[in-house]
Amino acid sequence: MPSEALAQGALAVLDGPRARFDETLTLSIEEIQGFLNTHRDPEQDQTGRVAQELGTFAAGRIDVDRFAALLQETQSLDREVRHELEVALETLTRLKSRGEDLYVARVAPGGDLRDTVAKALSEVGRAFAAARLVEAARDGASTDAHDASQKGFPFRKWSRDERGVAPPLIVQVAGEDLVAGGLAEFLDGSVKLALVVDGKAPAASLAGLLASGLWVEQVDAPDKLTDFAAAEVPGVAAVVPDGCALFRFDGSGAPGGALEVSFLPEDAPKVRVGSISAAQQARDLDHLRAMSESAVGRKEATPAGPEAGPATTGAPVSGEGAAVGTPQVAPAAQPAVPASDPAGALAGWLLQNADLSGS
Repeated sequence: MPSEALAQGALAVLDGPRARFDETLTLSIEEIQGFLNTHRDPEQDQTGRVAQELGTFAAGRIDVDRFAALLQETQSLDREVRHELEVALETLTRLKSRGEDLYVARVAPGGDLRDTVAKALSEVGRAFAAARLVEAARDGASTDAHDASQKGFPFRKWSRDERGVAPPLIVQVAGEDLVAGGLAEFLDGSVKLALVVDGKAPAASLAGLLASGLWVEQVDAPDKLTDFAAAEVPGVAAVVPDGCALFRFDGSGAPGGALEVSFLPEDAPKVRVGSISAAQQARDLDHLRAMSESAVGRKEATPAGPEAGPATTGAPVSGEGAAVGTPQVAPAAQPAVPASDPAGALAGWLLQNADLSGS
């Protein structure tokens, strides 16, 4: 199946969390626009506007100047504050207009996977910078969010709450550019990275990311990402080509997590793939094999539960995964911050924490 079709398949599986974030953008845009519509620039001609709105009924009956002055006191907005709100509104509107493209990134041939993900998340982060801009405008505080809302807001600056409402990201990448180690820094909050791999790839690229508190998975079809999409922990999954290892690591439960390996390639890597040497590929495979065997050993030592055979090469591995020790190859991530109400995330920040009605 072509890479574009696989990417669309992955996006469809992850549509729930994507749609929730998209809804927060819509709610925020509507709220800011509505607020600006009811709070006028203090230097605008209020008298003429009020006279026009009152119509002929007011002629000779209402002092339009005094009535306009009263409205100005209750509905006027400092010009600087108004400007910041307009910048935030423009940022959110532009992000919304990108549609599904906001949630899809493509690694250029020979490009860097980690840098591509960082850039894509920085673009998403502009929404959080816009929210901070609204909050600062309300409080009359200084902030660097103005530039960040225009140029990008890097993941390292996101707060715990912001990371907890992050949308999923689909990343299309050539197999020879599948260097996944650098993705560990982004696996926090509710971040989910779904990699769609095109062409020959290292067999176990994601094996080095297995850690408690994460969901890590390699599958052969996007429709197998449903559990990944529903997981309440951050994670990374890859839709890989034929010949790659297939496994699932669920780090959301017992300490150490649970590993299930369904396929390991029979032959040891012999040739370089992109910048990844055969020796590096072999280490990832050996690491995955060792963890699988450890899982089986732990399970056999447990009185209750179904039996599971050891991972075999070149054939599917049956049985559910068992708890395994946490490898020292990736930092443990904090559990995702639940976002039960879409408006309680980005839009909620704008509507509550940055209560515009108090401006």
